[in-house]
Amino acid sequence: RSGYPDAYAQWENVAGDIERLRLDDALTRLGVPIDATARGRFEVTGGSRDPQVALTLTADASSRVDGIGRPTALPASVEAMAHGSRSGIVVDRLHARAGSGTIDGAGRWTAATGGLDVRLNAAAFDLTAIPGLPPLPDLESVLSGELQVSGTLAAPVGRGSLWGTETLWREAPLPDFRVDLSSDGREVNLEGTVAQAALLTGRMPLVAPWPLRL
Repeated sequence: RSGYPDAYAQWENVAGDIERLRLDDALTRLGVPIDATARGRFEVTGGSRDPQVALTLTADASSRVDGIGRPTALPASVEAMAHGSRSGIVVDRLHARAGSGTIDGAGRWTAATGGLDVRLNAAAFDLTAIPGLPPLPDLESVLSGELQVSGTLAAPVGRGSLWGTETLWREAPLPDFRVDLSSDGREVNLEGTVAQAALLTGRMPLVAPWPLRL
């Protein structure tokens, strides 16, 4: 250590631009076969003892082609605004678009408690426009959904729903379907309906730890 312990304790704003950050390798390791490039801006304030980071990011994604040269999904774009410090991470705004589909959301993670508060809403996603999803040439559907999660990563509590309309199988129309999930932190309950008639129910325990840790 030097004789100046506070030499780097405070600084004026440190900011910079992010230009053409390639995300392909990271996404491939997660099993998502898309090419993505991000750009944006970051700003760091508060000094080394209590750094605070603000980030604005825009990413454009395009899917790779399949074995016969067709794209696996439509191009997508993502916009996000977030900030973080030693106390936690806040996603102020998330907006994604692929084809006619959109996803909007926001969230918070608190370091002291591990608490989560996440809200996501998806609307009018064509099944063929979901990046990373293998092509399903015989199946068409328009998907929408919502997700609300609180609790912690080890014991998430919340609800989620996914529903499909305008579904076709080999050009033959199929009834609308809906899948609902709920978690009390100990187990997940699943209910599925087709044309408002019960199709399936299920229950499974939540097992921690998850692969994701913060």
